[in-house]
Amino acid sequence: MILSKAIKIHLRNKSIIFDDIIELENDQILSITNVSSLETERQWFNAEPNEAVKILLTKTQKQKVLSEKQKITEGHTVHSLMSAKLIRLTDHAAKRIATRIDGRDPDSAPSVSSILGIIDIILNSEEVETEARWKGHSTLSYSFRGECSGKKCGVSLAFQSGIMIITITTDADENNTTYYSLGSLLSSETINKLKNRLRNP
Repeated sequence: MILSKAIKIHLRNKSIIFDDIIELENDQILSITNVSSLETERQWFNAEPNEAVKILLTKTQKQKVLSEKQKITEGHTVHSLMSAKLIRLTDHAAKRIATRIDGRDPDSAPSVSSILGIIDIILNSEEVETEARWKGHSTLSYSFRGECSGKKCGVSLAFQSGIMIITITTDADENNTTYYSLGSLLSSETINKLKNRLRNP
């Protein structure tokens, strides 16, 4: 089976270079390129979760994802991962933590304990789901599962330049999990506030 890491993908309005931590097989590439030009970049970003291109990972690919996660997290605690800016939350993810885990208003800041709980899922997860997703980005999104504050969580994780970017969902029914798109990254001011709260809980 032919493998390729860096791939030029044509969207309706532009071309992007797909360059993820894993190499895709021919059929996986075709799953993306057969439909990628049907939508613009923005349309892919804003597509409903069930409209994402689903990529079934091989055992070797799943192991590569876990190895990359281990390489980034090795020697770290949940606190040091955030402080070292090796893991980031999107604004959308922060709102989902606040509403679906903390039960707060979406404009409220998520609790530190919930943020640490989500990071803990990633830190200690030993298995990645077989189904990855593509939604117009230069990388795939990989899914991990765990519990945070007594609620089952699906953590969607992308790798970009040695940093893990996450968006979170929770659902009591594991067969009916909702996945949310990446939004803009938290501002540096927000990250600094979180770091200060983590250091002084």
